[in-house]
Amino acid sequence: NYLRILGDLPENFPKTILENLDPQIFLEIPHRKLQLDLLRIWQSKSIESEKVFLVSAKGRKQGRFHYWIRFARRHDEPGLLASFVSQLYDVGCSVQHALVHTSDSLGVYDWFLVESSRRQDLLLKLLTREGGGSSLMTPRSVKFQSIEVISESREELVISLKGRDQKGMLYSAARLLFNLGANILSARVHTWVVRSRIFFRFVLRRT
Repeated sequence: NYLRILGDLPENFPKTILENLDPQIFLEIPHRKLQLDLLRIWQSKSIESEKVFLVSAKGRKQGRFHYWIRFARRHDEPGLLASFVSQLYDVGCSVQHALVHTSDSLGVYDWFLVESSRRQDLLLKLLTREGGGSSLMTPRSVKFQSIEVISESREELVISLKGRDQKGMLYSAARLLFNLGANILSARVHTWVVRSRIFFRFVLRRT
């Protein structure tokens, strides 16, 4: 899918945008939808609202729907990831996986695989309603089994948080990093059965 998307994009489209995306995104999102979405966001110079969504159905299981939901914003700001996740929880979504990206050429470009009992049209309506989804929810009591530093340099850190899958786990982790003064550059969430693992790449805000 990477090569198909690259071949269909204009010659002046920055190749670094594709190179900086999590490779998993090319396996999960239909290539035509991903290509058109990337092109539209790259060409737009005025995406200042997080209310930019694309919902892609991924099937249904035991009365629950699975969707990939994309948030985009031209400029990043502290706490933005936590705000995005809070919006998902507010409308009853459970985050199963997340592919989070921030780059100079594209801005914030985050995809979340969620589970919900709501149908696609209603879910999209709730997410895009006026005045909704801008506030942060009250932090939950979430326990992490382990927190490990994967790599560290003068410029950035990569950490891993593991634990039993709990509601609000990604939100609590994002809020924790925000409170510690971190700017999240990328993140990835894996959930399997009852376990979750979250990877964050971030830099500390200068004071």
